[in-house]
Amino acid sequence: MYFMKNTEWELACLPKCEEVTGTPTTAAQQHCYTIFKEEYQDTYAMILKTWKEAKELENMGGTVAQ
Repeated sequence: MYFMKNTEWELACLPKCEEVTGTPTTAAQQHCYTIFKEEYQDTYAMILKTWKEAKELENMGGTVAQ
């Protein structure tokens, strides 16, 4: 879900030799995820969980503090 909302940002993290034009393939999405996990080894799961919870609250009209 995060990748779909932040596609351009995630694709920018790929090495220049792997630039994607058009619709990203599943392999490109998986590579972005691998890079993300390597960058945030100990906290990647919590980052994604917190992002998802914030989006759910946003859709309900709440705030992160709530």
